[in-house]
Amino acid sequence: MTNGIAPTADGGGMSFAEWLAQVLTRWKLIAWTVVVVVVMTIIMSLVADPIWRGRASFLAVPNKGGSFGSSGGGLAGLLGGASGFASSLGIGLTSDPTTSPEFYKELVASRELLTRLALATYKDPRKPPEGHGTATLMEIIGPTKWPTPERRLEITVIRLGKLIRANPDTKTNLITVTADLKWPELAARVANYATALVDTFNVQQRQSRARFRRIFAEAQAQDAQASLRGAEDRLRDFQQTNRQYQQSPELMFEQARLRRQVDVEQDVYLGVRRELETSRLDEVNDVPVITVVDSAITPTYRQWPKRTVMTVASVFVGFFLGVLIAGTLALVGGWSRRNPAEADDLRVALDDLARSLPLRRRARAPVSDDR
Repeated sequence: MTNGIAPTADGGGMSFAEWLAQVLTRWKLIAWTVVVVVVMTIIMSLVADPIWRGRASFLAVPNKGGSFGSSGGGLAGLLGGASGFASSLGIGLTSDPTTSPEFYKELVASRELLTRLALATYKDPRKPPEGHGTATLMEIIGPTKWPTPERRLEITVIRLGKLIRANPDTKTNLITVTADLKWPELAARVANYATALVDTFNVQQRQSRARFRRIFAEAQAQDAQASLRGAEDRLRDFQQTNRQYQQSPELMFEQARLRRQVDVEQDVYLGVRRELETSRLDEVNDVPVITVVDSAITPTYRQWPKRTVMTVASVFVGFFLGVLIAGTLALVGGWSRRNPAEADDLRVALDDLARSLPLRRRARAPVSDDR
């Protein structure tokens, strides 16, 4: 009999009832396992560096006008109607993919934006609160043992890619930017600066596209103006040459054709001129494309570690770990009782292995009797 439980008489395998009885007799082992796991968890939660989350959110404003002009007809009106119909069905359709929420997610994770964050200067949280020291994010969270600044910057950018996230909501176009750092004030500042960099990128990108559109519109305006002048010159020459064209049906038809050509060229020229003026205004337009919904404030609750949750979870983990250890011991004990010869061979092999370890093979130096 072992631990008050008699082995099965038929020498077969251990039943579940016997295994459960063996586990219950080791309740002290389970209890001590729970205590050890809980204590280790509490110590780890006290020693681990706290993580604070700065959270900022902004609303992506889709570019409804696109590059099709401000008129509601033609291709722009068709695309606008298709976009409205798709939106009513819950399908996102935008003429500019750089205004989609998924684009902002990739933009926040881009190397260029993370590099600007790493090289930006912030108030150094490692200094006393009354101090006024500043440092770059690379100096604050970056490695210190790498010899070259380029390598330090590269590792810092990799770390930032894991600490900064953008979570888009495709239904509302709301993007939430989070920054997880060891200092609450720095986490809020980094989240706000990431949002500001996104807005700066949008303004620069829009101005850059407007500049190229303005250059193209200027060339088109010059061509349209030349075509209009040519049509007007042909109409003027015709009327000067044929002053009595009303008396000839053929001349009246030719005059009407030249007049229609002038009207067409004039409409083209006026449309291109409107596009040119719009692109000139967009080129100097610095109105934000995104709308900041919530600026990040200094968090007052840690994101990690959450000691209450960790302690409760450690109780369950310790319990299951204790049951696992007790159940394993019960199975090993049952097997050794059913197979005593194999169990003895296993003990001998383990003893030989223990004696062959380097600490056991360390020879003691002989003690000399010479004084």
